[in-house]
Order: sequence, then structure tokens, then C-alpha cells
Amino acid sequence: MSWYYNITSSNPGMTKAKMKQNVDEFVSYFNGYMASAAMAGILGNMQHESFLNPGQQEIGRGGSANYGYGLIQWTPGSTLQSWLSARGYNWYDGAGQLYRIKCEGERTDGASGYWLKTSNYSYTWAQFCQLTDPAEACRAYLAERERAGVAALTQRLQYTAEWYDYIVNAVDPPDPSPTPPTPDPRPQDIPFWYGGVRDLQRRGIISNGKL
Repeated sequence: MSWYYNITSSNPGMTKAKMKQNVDEFVSYFNGYMASAAMAGILGNMQHESFLNPGQQEIGRGGSANYGYGLIQWTPGSTLQSWLSARGYNWYDGAGQLYRIKCEGERTDGASGYWLKTSNYSYTWAQFCQLTDPAEACRAYLAERERAGVAALTQRLQYTAEWYDYIVNAVDPPDPSPTPPTPDPRPQDIPFWYGGVRDLQRRGIISNGKL
């Protein structure tokens, strides 16, 4: 089995089977490295951002690399393109994107500065990976990495709970809605060295250290 992808800036039409295929690849990649709750927390965020489609481009942006690309909607997409290309991956390669996520957390291989603590969520990457509460993991990943313009937390928590049940208890998630919610427009990813927390506050991404 391998990653399913559809390079598109519209609804990719992900079926339950295609989502499960990609989730199985995700779990295989992080098995033994990350607890099930942490995996589910990331997957809940991913489903909201990209429908779990590594080829997803930001909805309605015509595929422009100035906007979101990939599983967690790296913005600008050119950041993901150039980083993965330099390491022998296509930008839409799910395994390459997981490697990028891992490097961001570990601050290795030129991907440091993307995992940012807040006053409400101050887990290190290592601590996050061992969380046992999937809802807490969902909220922490949203706060410390996604930093989405619109949180849509209820939807992310629902997806997280469904994928946790799938990973731990082999319970199938429900069929996707025929018209799933469009991923939210995202603020530009800003490395920590680019002005740090004060710069994020100035750009309106966080307020007083909080989302």
C-alpha cells in the first residue's frame, strides 16, 4: 500500500477507503515513535486542513505556491516544495511530508522554528509525542504547530476522536460528508527566528502568547 494523493485546489473527493489508506501509512510511519493519542491529534487537524490528501492545495487559490500545500497546509507552499525537493521528494509525497513534520518537531534537517510553545500549551515535541489524551493532543497541535486562522476546534476534535477509535480499537470512521468543510485560510508559516512570539503577535496570529 502507498499514499493516495490528488493534486487539486478544490475538494479532492476523499472516500473513507482513501482516508484509511493514508491513515494506515501515517500510523506505520510513526508507530513506536509517537503515542496513539498524539497520532490521532495530528490526524484530526490534518483532516480539517487537507482532507488527509497530501496533494491538497489551498481551496480556491488555483494551485498558487504562495498559499497552503500538503497535509497541514504549509504556507507558502513553496517552502514545502523547495525543502522536499532538496531531499529527493515530490512535494505531494505523504512520506516526505511526515518526515518534514518530524523534523519540525525535532528541529533538525533545516526545519527548526516551526514548533512554538504558547502560554496555554507549552509541550516540547517529545512531550507531545507521548500524550495519552487525544483531545489534548489535538488542541496542542493546533496551538503549537497549526496556528490556524480559524480554529474550528469542534470539527478537529471530532475527527481526532474518530481516528483514535480507528487506531486503538479498529473502529471504522463514518463516511465523509459529501461536501466536507473547506479548510480554513491559513496565516503564513513563520519560523521562530523570524521575529519570534512578538512578531507572531504583531501579525495577529497569537495574542499575549495565546491563540
